Amino acid sequence: MVRGNNRVGRLIQATIKVDRRGCWIWQGGKFGSGYGCLVMGGKQYGAHRASYEAFVGPIPAGMLVCHTCDVPACVNPSHLFAGTYRDNAQDMIRKGRQRRGRIGPLWVDPTSCSFVKLTWNDVHEIRASSESHRALAARFQVHIKTIRRVRAGRTWKPRNANSPHSDLGEGRA
Repeated sequence: MVRGNNRVGRLIQATIKVDRRGCWIWQGGKFGSGYGCLVMGGKQYGAHRASYEAFVGPIPAGMLVCHTCDVPACVNPSHLFAGTYRDNAQDMIRKGRQRRGRIGPLWVDPTSCSFVKLTWNDVHEIRASSESHRALAARFQVHIKTIRRVRAGRTWKPRNANSPHSDLGEGRA
């Protein structure tokens, strides 16, 4: 695929729906990861990569095509940028989208993530409680595994002695 490939550009524009954020959501086939899948000449391509090449230009060797919008199915070239694995990881950390609270030397307070249901006060209460895992899970509206992990110290671990929650015990680095 080369820049200005009208056939690919037309195919992409015919296979999208624009959402309220301006994302061009790929309506064709998708990989299990949620990224669009485009088949050309019997070969599979990431739809976002094909879009980048059709509308922006060639992807530099060894580079990824990353999303500024964090929507895997988005193929809007203005939401895409070429970056390294490091660039992609730093972008993820900056946005608070990493799976764990800690990657490398960085640590993110779990309460800063939008999907977190517990607070540090809830964690104190869970750890001090003699109620069953099942009762606590129902009360805090979380999965029973969440309660087990909090009580076992596998989640909600303070990262240093200066943490406002260091009285919960020092977590592993």
